[in-house]
Amino acid sequence: MATFAHFLLTVFNVRLKHGGAAVPDDAWLQHRFRLFEDFCYPSVRAQTIEAFTWLVLFDAATPAPYKERIRQFATWKPFVPCFVDEVMTVDSFASMKERLICTRLMGSTTHLITTNLDNDDGIHARFMEDIQHEFSGQDFEFLNFAEGFQFDAHRETLYVRRHLSNPFVSLVEKLKDARTVWCAPHPELSQIGPMRQIGAGPMWLQVIHGRNVSNTIADARRVPLTSLDAGFEAVRAVPRRPESGLSITLTNLSIGIRSVIAHVARR
Repeated sequence: MATFAHFLLTVFNVRLKHGGAAVPDDAWLQHRFRLFEDFCYPSVRAQTIEAFTWLVLFDAATPAPYKERIRQFATWKPFVPCFVDEVMTVDSFASMKERLICTRLMGSTTHLITTNLDNDDGIHARFMEDIQHEFSGQDFEFLNFAEGFQFDAHRETLYVRRHLSNPFVSLVEKLKDARTVWCAPHPELSQIGPMRQIGAGPMWLQVIHGRNVSNTIADARRVPLTSLDAGFEAVRAVPRRPESGLSITLTNLSIGIRSVIAHVARR
């Protein structure tokens, strides 16, 4: 009988090949820990199941005060901090996989599910449970919740977006020779194997805060902030104030016009 182990994978402050070998400075750490505590951690802590392991990768040189905060996160059993010395690449993670994942598996495990989550984003309370419901012993398949929210932290506005190969993607695969969802950048995963779009309604929350590497509000539709009250109740950092319906309508009209203009310009 096919059985699986499910790992949620998050890079925090490890050194990245494209970002240089230096550990992020204190200003970056303060900002990113605040985002993690406001959005990411509470959304994962609120999951409807705890039958998963959350591996969060930190640089071994993380300053002591932050390691104390990490120890507090780890009082919740699914949260497992992993301190690494290596510069993070696809190849280096492949070499880390044995000690980070394989040593935590039961002997009867036949399949692996890995899900990516950035440290400044959040997920719907039913996210992990719904992913596991899609398991059917498949050999190799990416699972993607196509619809999610984008929150503009500066303007305090909320949007719904469809993204067919987004940073919240999961991979179900046989344990033997497992590659994990980190086998390639998320926009390229559909070139590696089949990707199935699943779910109905927004299942992830991407935070646009001005220090994102590449994320922007794109191809999105503005919705009331109170839309988060269906599955994202734990994310209290987003205000649930009343908003003008006219303002939302005008914003969406403006977005639609810009989209048409951009489409015409590409032709």
